[in-house]
Amino acid sequence: MDYRQRKANRNRFQDIQFPSLDQYFIWRNEVANQTNIDPTDSAGFYWIKNSMAKYADETHTLERVTINAVRNQGTKVYYRSSAFWHASAKVNLPSVINTLYSSALNGFDQRCSVYGNCLAVLTEMKFPDATNNLTLEFPEGYKRREM
Repeated sequence: MDYRQRKANRNRFQDIQFPSLDQYFIWRNEVANQTNIDPTDSAGFYWIKNSMAKYADETHTLERVTINAVRNQGTKVYYRSSAFWHASAKVNLPSVINTLYSSALNGFDQRCSVYGNCLAVLTEMKFPDATNNLTLEFPEGYKRREM
């Protein structure tokens, strides 16, 4: 659809309550005309649009998960939580949000690896060890960067 068609379709957004509902198009054009867009603006838009605060505010109870890595690289560990699952599903595949840890959500285990690293750096949460005790300061297998 080219710009002329989009402009012609503006009337479908108007109704008796909002006879000149053009703000959406004004914002879109402002963003389209910017050469240096801040990604936080986009993130903030989706945070509000998807009511993400309710998922982020859920209790983050970490569960240790082991998987057999490809190409004989041994067993790998990552950490997940239902709160992170709900947030990920809401953004990436809302149809499975109530099917906890559905394999339909592509790449969730990789996202969990980053999630665990963020929790380690930004919070004081402890991670479960192999006996499910919260003893680890960092995710199992985490390698800190050295200067």
